[in-house]
Amino acid sequence: MDYIPVKGNTLSTCMQKWDENLNSHVKGSRIENWKLFHKVVTDKNISNEDVCRFMAEKKIVVSGRMMTDTLILGNNKSVVISKLLEDHRKLDKKTLEASISKISASALPAQPSRQLPPTPQIANQNSSTIGMPKPTKVGTTTPVATTKQKPVAKPYDAKTFGLNAVQGPGFPDVDPTIKDQVRLETLSTLDKWGMNIDQPTNLTTSGKALISTYGHAVKFYPGKIQGKKFINPGDVVQTPMLMTHDEKFQPMKATNAFYMHSTPAPNAKSCNAIDPTNRPKYLKEMKDTVKSGLEAQIASGSKHVLWNYFGMGAFLRDKNASREDMYHLRQDITRVIVEAFDEVMTKVGAKGKDVKFYLTGPTGESFTADKEEEPKDNYNAFVLAFANSAFKNNVQLCPETDAFVLAQQLADKHKLKPGQIAPVSVMNAADPYLLGNHWFDGFKNGRFNANYAIDENGHRRSPMAGAFAKEINGGKKAQGNCKANIDAIHKMV
Repeated sequence: MDYIPVKGNTLSTCMQKWDENLNSHVKGSRIENWKLFHKVVTDKNISNEDVCRFMAEKKIVVSGRMMTDTLILGNNKSVVISKLLEDHRKLDKKTLEASISKISASALPAQPSRQLPPTPQIANQNSSTIGMPKPTKVGTTTPVATTKQKPVAKPYDAKTFGLNAVQGPGFPDVDPTIKDQVRLETLSTLDKWGMNIDQPTNLTTSGKALISTYGHAVKFYPGKIQGKKFINPGDVVQTPMLMTHDEKFQPMKATNAFYMHSTPAPNAKSCNAIDPTNRPKYLKEMKDTVKSGLEAQIASGSKHVLWNYFGMGAFLRDKNASREDMYHLRQDITRVIVEAFDEVMTKVGAKGKDVKFYLTGPTGESFTADKEEEPKDNYNAFVLAFANSAFKNNVQLCPETDAFVLAQQLADKHKLKPGQIAPVSVMNAADPYLLGNHWFDGFKNGRFNANYAIDENGHRRSPMAGAFAKEINGGKKAQGNCKANIDAIHKMV
């Protein structure tokens, strides 16, 4: 097996190479780092103490949790970490945790920290040229821009509305190892609050402070359907959120908490909405879901409402359907979503006058998780639908923009007292059986769970969201009743 050459096999050189790979954001850098770690463990010239120091410094183990159970070494080769350490180092789990805890408690040699890239400035663009390719007819090829327009160094203007577009910085293809490290840091924060995801709640002083300060913001809006799911169709769960990491999974400054409103989006594939006989029922459920979600967002007092192509992505994806079938389904979905939007805005009357609606998400320009056609088709469908909205002057397109980062930027513009929540809300297409879904899971069978999902990544990047999800769910699996669990939080406030 080919390994990265390590000069002198010194710990400092290994650490430096690890950081270089981590900072490169290049696909495959995670595997290169696991190869490097394998080299460190199997090198007899490196002591057990240095191996533990390496693992502590690079957070391969945080609070007794392994970043991953398996090292993926490429070429279909892998090795179980615990077995690797046992075979080559005679380090069992108990000894390993004790050594790493001891090292973590002591002052480790200062390592070069990763420098955050400068925050990209977002430019306003004319509504006639909204910054993205125009919607194309089915069967034609979408023209590909030869050069990307560079953002102008101009601050974000939140007053530009009426289907104008404010181009965002894009969605970098972040190495899953970085996402996993952020996940572990969030779990570690929950441990400090006494909200260990694996154990019953045992609030520490800081955990009690979190609940007493922000617990009042947790709310349950019941839907019309009384089902057996933890969160039934039409139910909306309101939780506070404060971002600690941006779309690059790099630390970001944040001051004010904002709202996340989570509601289950109906799944087009499981409903077989491609079949015209099933579509009316599916579209009615989608419309009712959107109305419940938007009504909850406005009821919270939010003046900035953000949606990330709600109900699209995995909820819509059907590999067995043709692109033409998906085109027509998208038109129907976005049509009823806009109908729901207009009906709610009409219903709330004066309350909705100052509500600003932001449509965020990828467009295929920088997002490479799926085929480029999907995010572009989603974006185009929403543009066409909202162009016919009676309230389109309240709508702003935010292509290539991360909803949580934009929400945090809008929230931090407000001057609030401690415990107050900014009037900003992000709609989250949630899992009906577990709030935040399995955001706490790492690598399994060589892949990172929900690598691109907004629900999971939002909770990974916000310890506050992760903590309240844990309290509402009751643990890794939903326990009891969602509303009853929220009522229990209110009793702790």
